[in-house]
Amino acid sequence: MSQKLFISKTNILIFFILLIFFYLSAIAFANASSQKPDLIVRVIDDQQGLIAVKNVGQIKSRSTQLYVNCTRIYEGKNRSCATGLNLSNYIKKWKTLFYNIPALGSGKSFRIKLFSNNNLPRKPGYYGMKLTIDPLKKMAESDETNNFARLNVRLKNTLIETPGILSLIFKDKSNSQPVSRSYSIISNGRKKFTSQGDITGSMPVKVSLPPGEYTLHVFQKWQQINRNPDAPFSVNPILGAKTEQIFLDIRIQSNKKITKNITFKPKQTGQLNISAMLDGKPTKAGIKIFKAADNVFVFSSFPKPLSTPMQLNLLPGEYQVTINLVASQITDINKRFPKSDYPEQSFNINVSSNSKINKTINLKRIKFEKMIVKVLLNGSAVKAEIKVKAPNKDKRYYHKIPVKYNLFNNTIKLLPGKYDLLITPLTLHVDLPGIDVFHGRVSGPGLSYRKKKKTIELHNIQIEAGNSLKKTVRINTQ
Repeated sequence: MSQKLFISKTNILIFFILLIFFYLSAIAFANASSQKPDLIVRVIDDQQGLIAVKNVGQIKSRSTQLYVNCTRIYEGKNRSCATGLNLSNYIKKWKTLFYNIPALGSGKSFRIKLFSNNNLPRKPGYYGMKLTIDPLKKMAESDETNNFARLNVRLKNTLIETPGILSLIFKDKSNSQPVSRSYSIISNGRKKFTSQGDITGSMPVKVSLPPGEYTLHVFQKWQQINRNPDAPFSVNPILGAKTEQIFLDIRIQSNKKITKNITFKPKQTGQLNISAMLDGKPTKAGIKIFKAADNVFVFSSFPKPLSTPMQLNLLPGEYQVTINLVASQITDINKRFPKSDYPEQSFNINVSSNSKINKTINLKRIKFEKMIVKVLLNGSAVKAEIKVKAPNKDKRYYHKIPVKYNLFNNTIKLLPGKYDLLITPLTLHVDLPGIDVFHGRVSGPGLSYRKKKKTIELHNIQIEAGNSLKKTVRINTQ
């Protein structure tokens, strides 16, 4: 009995010894498996064909190879990417490119740019690539299932690259007042980027551009003044289009910044002092200044008038100055229809450096002239509704104006100029008394005017200053 018990205890001991042995063997095997290299392949930038092989294992890898099986589809044709290229690393029978990968330490990587001068040319089309690292299994890895990746991409004619930064720093030595500057960035004769704004001192401007060669064109421009007619004219900018131009050739590189300092030199100017007078008193007026050499208005206060006298600084050159009363100073009757034209005064000036030009302009008050319209409806004088518009406008611009009627004539007032008239006769109607049941009130008796459907148009009617005009219009409805 005791001998059997001894054998049983011996078997149990042997069993536990074997169990511990297998457990330790499993741990040793697991440790041995983890102490291996593990290569993976990842796509970094599909447009450039940039890929990376990385060792994510615990120990250094051996040198190996990367196979790239590539197909390009273009214009309906499907062919190997390397066909006809005579690449030394092309295995024709497998239609595969191979790249030698050096031994990589743990955590290290190796990059390959598939689209480059020494590899595949970057041609347009659809590309499908299968990437395999250590394809012949010459190296034991901790994970043999992650050795594959795909790169599928559509390429256009141009490469999408990281832009560069152009930084412009303006150094203004002319004055401390705001100066409007514009700049254009030109590539192959075409503007790629334009902008403008009020820049004072050395405020930098940054522009993001694709890599390439450009021409930078910078110039100062005239500055618009405060258009508020009630605000004092406290800022005297230098007026004159394109006061100074600077051209610079620049080269933008991917993901790099270049800085250009733009320095404007002081400018000598002349001074124009303008006073507008109305009935012997200073008045607000509309002022425009045109520079023929640049074919541009360097100054315009419209649509708001400015208080005079006022001072303007102009660069040397020839200018045409125009002054007139603007719409806000004309009586309300004019706002009812488009104006034809207003008397205005213009003069030419030649500005030189440090010169001073004084001009006093006596403006003529605009007067309305009478137009008497006799409207005969079937031979009888009647009251009429009269609408007017400028001759070059369509019918939707007709506006009704006040009419005075004295049983014989219709009288209207118009500014000198040309007009179209739309005349509608009105007939007197007697309203009989009646009861409005719906509203509970009594209507009538009384008199009212009603429009006739018949109308007549008069075109290009000229109103002369200082003269009244009479017209007789006959309308027959019988």
